[in-house]
This record gives sequence, structure tokens and C-alpha cells, in this order.
Amino acid sequence: MNLEEGELGQARTEVKTRSRHVVGEHEKELQQERTSMLDSMALLNKRCIELASQKGASVWLTTLPLSQFGFHLNKLEFRDSICLRYGWPIKNVAEYCECGEKNSIDHSLNCKLGGFVHI
Repeated sequence: MNLEEGELGQARTEVKTRSRHVVGEHEKELQQERTSMLDSMALLNKRCIELASQKGASVWLTTLPLSQFGFHLNKLEFRDSICLRYGWPIKNVAEYCECGEKNSIDHSLNCKLGGFVHI
């Protein structure tokens, strides 16, 4: 091994070290920016973003739509799922539930009389 090969190896090591440092600094800046944005959001929006950011939370978006396993969503179900995921209002929902209460996503998911509970 001659001197040039040794210097080349040192240079590669130095480049890798500096690259890791730059990437680490960039990650820290992005995390600070994310934290700042979340702190300025309303509690409901903050919770929606935190849930959507968890590991595996987007798997259902890339799953093959196999009807035999119940993995198929029609357009309406897909649109409603996206609205639920991001806390957006769902279109074409009755203003009042069959029980007489004002309809909301929380009420619809919990009301045993007119909600969408299928358990």
C-alpha cells in the first residue's frame, strides 16, 4: 500500500464523517421545525398529525385492494377514511342523529342507535 492509497482512505473516512454530521444537523433542524409547527396547531389537528405520523399508520394506503380479504374501499369509503385520518368534515352526513343529538364524527362512532358502530 503506497501513501496515496492511505491518503485516499483517510479522505473517504473524513467525507463520510462530515456527511453524517451534516445529515444529523439537518435532522435536528427538521425536528425543531416540526415541533414548532405542532406547537402552533389546534389540539385536534395536532393529534391528527401525530396519529398519521406513527409507524405503520399509512400502510392501508398501499395495501392491495383484495375484496376477498375485505381490503377494498369504494370511492365514498376512501374519501371518508381520508377525512377521518386528517380530521376533515365528512360530506353528506345528516345534521342530527336518529337519537336526536347533533351529529359529529365522535358521536357517529359511539352512538348505539344511529351511529356507525358495527361491533
